[in-house]
Amino acid sequence: MRATITIQDDAMKDLARFTKGRTKTAAVNYAIRDWVRLKKMQEIKSLCGKIDIADDLETLRALETLEG
Repeated sequence: MRATITIQDDAMKDLARFTKGRTKTAAVNYAIRDWVRLKKMQEIKSLCGKIDIADDLETLRALETLEG
C-alpha cells in the first residue's frame, strides 16, 4: 500500500537509528510491525487470570482421547 505521510525529521532520524533500516520505508515498516506486535502481546497479557485453563495432565489426556 502506498501512502504519503509527513514525519518530523528528528523522529525519522531516531527511527532509522533504532531500527537500522536501510531505507525510510524499511524503518517505517519495521516500526509499524513492532508496534502491532507489542499491542498484540499487551492484549494477551490482559487476559491473564480471565481464562480458565485445565492444566491437570489427566484431564487433558482424557479430553484428547474424546476428541480424537
